[in-house]
Amino acid sequence: MKYEVDVWHIFYQATAELDDNLAILESGYKKCLPSHSYGPAVRDYYVLHFVSAGKGVLVKGTRKIGTHRYTVKPGQGFLICPNETTVYTADAEEPWHYYWVGFTGTKAAELIKNCRADGDNPVFDFELDGALHEYIHKFVLAPAASPAVNHIKLGWLYLILSELIIKKAPQKIPNIVKYATEYIEKNYTADISVRQIAERCFIDRSHFFRVFKAALGVAPHEYIIDLRLNKSCDYLRSSNYSVTYISQITGFSDSSQYCKMFKKKFGESPAAWRKKHTRVNMQ
Repeated sequence: MKYEVDVWHIFYQATAELDDNLAILESGYKKCLPSHSYGPAVRDYYVLHFVSAGKGVLVKGTRKIGTHRYTVKPGQGFLICPNETTVYTADAEEPWHYYWVGFTGTKAAELIKNCRADGDNPVFDFELDGALHEYIHKFVLAPAASPAVNHIKLGWLYLILSELIIKKAPQKIPNIVKYATEYIEKNYTADISVRQIAERCFIDRSHFFRVFKAALGVAPHEYIIDLRLNKSCDYLRSSNYSVTYISQITGFSDSSQYCKMFKKKFGESPAAWRKKHTRVNMQ
C-alpha cells in the first residue's frame, strides 16, 4: 500500500497580544506514515490532538516514574499537559490522521481543569460529525496566521474548549442522573450500554460517566450490574425459577458470568444464597 504524507504546521507569534488569558502557539494536521513516532518530548504548554482516521498509541511518563499507555482511535482525542513526557506513535497498519492545537495563557490551566480530559485521564471522545470536529477542522484549515485570522482562530479555540468543558450546573446533574436511573430501571433486562444511556441523556459518554459517578459514587456499568444482581435476589427469594432462568430474565447473557458476579458481591453462590433467604418451598 502506498502512503502519502499530508502535513501542515502553523506557528503563531502574536495571539497573546489579543488575549493573554488564552494564547495560540501552534496548530496543524498530519496524515502519518505507518509507525511514525513523535517524542519523547516535553512541552511547557498544552496541546490537544483530535484523531480523525486511523489509530495510534500515546505513552505518558518515563521508565523512572512509570508510564501509562493509551490506544486512541477515530473520534477520540488526547491532551498533553505542560511538563509531561510523551511519545505518540501511529499504528503500523492503520496510521492515524490527526489535528492538533497548542496553547497557553493565564487562564489555560483553569479552563483545562473543567474539561473532560486532564493529566490523569488524557483521552476523550468526540463526534466525528459533531460541533467539536467542525471547529477544529475550520481552525486548522484556515489560512496562515494573520492579525485578522488570529482573532477568528482565538474564538474557535474558545469554542473548542467550551465543547470539552464539563458544565458544572448542579441543578442539571440530578435531572440527568434521575432520567438515567429511571431508564436503567425500565430496561435493565435488555442489552443496554453506557453509551446508549448517554445518548438518551443527550450528552457524550465520557461526560455522562463523570456526572453519573460524581452523583452516585458508582460507575454506570457497575450500577447496572448491581441492579440486576439485586433484582435476581428478589427472584431467588420468592420463586422457584432455576438460576439459569433468573440470570436470563435479569439481563445477564451468560449464567456462569452471573454466578461469578453474584459470588463476588454476596460472598456465596446464588444457590447457597437462596437456601438462606428463600420464601417458598422448593420442590
